Amino acid sequence: MSYSLSLTIADIPIQLHCHSAKQLLFLRQKYKDYLNLTYKQNSKKCFNNSIIHYPERHISFLSFNMYLRNIVCSILGNHNGLLLHGSVLILNNQGYIFIGAPGAGKSTIRKLFSNYTCLGDDTAVVRKIQNIYYVFGSPFYQKTNMAYPNIKTQLKNIYFLKHANKTTVRLSRYSDALAQLAANAFVSTVGNHSIERAKTLNLATDIINSIPIYTLSFEKNRKALEAKVFNRSNKHI
Repeated sequence: MSYSLSLTIADIPIQLHCHSAKQLLFLRQKYKDYLNLTYKQNSKKCFNNSIIHYPERHISFLSFNMYLRNIVCSILGNHNGLLLHGSVLILNNQGYIFIGAPGAGKSTIRKLFSNYTCLGDDTAVVRKIQNIYYVFGSPFYQKTNMAYPNIKTQLKNIYFLKHANKTTVRLSRYSDALAQLAANAFVSTVGNHSIERAKTLNLATDIINSIPIYTLSFEKNRKALEAKVFNRSNKHI
């Protein structure tokens, strides 16, 4: 007997096949906000190569979560999307991504603005649709051990984080922005690494030409961050 469920991640329908009814019920609960209840098996709406099979061997849910992210990363790369190592906050229907190495401050900003809608604390899901970049909810269980709301919003800005004694924002130079995006983008190991890497770099280059990217040096001060990040009226400094 076949056990499968349909998920929608970044507006991409994905079929997930598993091995038992128990496994199916467990995954339906874990990804309940991402279930595509209107999907019919073999529907033409499902993109080619968007079918995922649960591994035959027994693995923990944490390991499966990483496995799923790796495959979705490759699927996104085929549909003008990528995953960034970052957190995502929404204000006034606009998305803000904060990226950086571990300890850079992604969790700090998320906690300072805990009343804002968060779409991911460690993985930012980005996709370009009809020449507009959107950020989407992340189904991947991260630091907070939860899947985030399955919603999308237009991407406004991206910030590279640095801890500092004073909060300042500056527009990143093109070379710095490219290096930072490349360093903080997930590259899938599903297919040929060179091809996966090229897809990621091509989209990162397009993002730089489409979305303002800043370096944010910040102190742990919500008021200063609100003024410099969320209440800024100018696109550039």
